[in-house]
Amino acid sequence: MDMLKQINRITPRKKYCTSLILIIALLVVTGCKKVPKLSDLYMDTLEKWSSRELGPETRKNLSHAIKTYKNKMMDPTPILIEAGLTQAIGDEQIILFSRILDEDEDILGFVIKEESQDQNGVVTTLEEDYPAFIHDPRIGVANTYAFDISTRKGEHRKNIKDWEDHLAMDFDSQVKQQIGPPPPDSSEDWYHKYEQYSTRVFKLWKSSLPTIYISIPDHDKINVRIYVYDKAGNKSNTAELVNHTRED
Repeated sequence: MDMLKQINRITPRKKYCTSLILIIALLVVTGCKKVPKLSDLYMDTLEKWSSRELGPETRKNLSHAIKTYKNKMMDPTPILIEAGLTQAIGDEQIILFSRILDEDEDILGFVIKEESQDQNGVVTTLEEDYPAFIHDPRIGVANTYAFDISTRKGEHRKNIKDWEDHLAMDFDSQVKQQIGPPPPDSSEDWYHKYEQYSTRVFKLWKSSLPTIYISIPDHDKINVRIYVYDKAGNKSNTAELVNHTRED
């Protein structure tokens, strides 16, 4: 993960929450101990995920995440509960979605590992590192994330220079220049104005992302697995990328 070497040159990122409830619910950390939660929305999120129909690997990851969240310590290692590809109805854009537990909220990126086998049985491995979370304004303890991706074809590879530039970008300055400061707490209808502001910040972040290439998993021909990592270099478990697109 060569991208990690550049982290010390990045201005600390200001987090922009998209709802007042989430702002209140954020954990305050003292040392490694968890303090009592004002609201356990993250546990609600984990339980909501557990009510869905899940595959064996995802169910195992989710059980581990719930057990980790319920203990009395702050675990800095992120847990990748689920990762998959999907499409909205009537939309050709393919989305990478992931459900992650990261108790210290310093997630940085994900690594994609693809294994393909040709007609002669020769296996080729491709691994690419995308620091896609570095400026994401929606980082939370338990959250679902979505990224637009491009289907890898032929010699498509990650553009290293584009991602180095993205990693080094001063996102706070971009927000100040293109959007301006958030509305003051004393402003009339602050909550509504802050949600509009947060939406604009999110759209600016999304437009700043360079291309993410991923191959569509294809049973025995192409296997794709993914793990996430944080700014300290902690790596999550590795999960198989599930294909929910119409190409499946």
